[in-house]
Amino acid sequence: MSDCRFVMNVKGIGVALIPRIFFQRKLKDIFSDILKYDAKNLAYISERVGYYNKINSDFSKDLQACHEKEKIGKLPFKKTSLAYDGYKISKYFKDDLLWVKKYGDINCTFCPPPSHL
Repeated sequence: MSDCRFVMNVKGIGVALIPRIFFQRKLKDIFSDILKYDAKNLAYISERVGYYNKINSDFSKDLQACHEKEKIGKLPFKKTSLAYDGYKISKYFKDDLLWVKKYGDINCTFCPPPSHL
C-alpha cells in the first residue's frame, strides 16, 4: 500500500513541477476541439456539466466572502490524492483564479458567509 502512495506522490509532484503556463496555453485548443464534436456529444457534455454545475448566476461576491478560498495554482499537501486529482484540472487555468475545494459528497453551493457580516 505504501508503494502505491509513494508512486502517486512522485507522479503528482512530477506533474506539479511542470510550469503551468504550458498547460494554460493548451486550454484554447482543448475548447476548440470540443466544439468540433457532433450535436449529440455536445448535448451530452452540456447535460453532464449542468448536472454538476448548479450555479446559474454571478457568484464572485459569494466567493470573495468565503474564508476557505485559495488561488487555483496552489498545490496543498493535505489530502494529497484528492489534491492531485484537482490539479489535473486546475493546471489549465490562470493561477490567480480562486476556488473553494470541498471533498466528499457536497450538498451546498457555497460556504456560508462569515457571521460578522
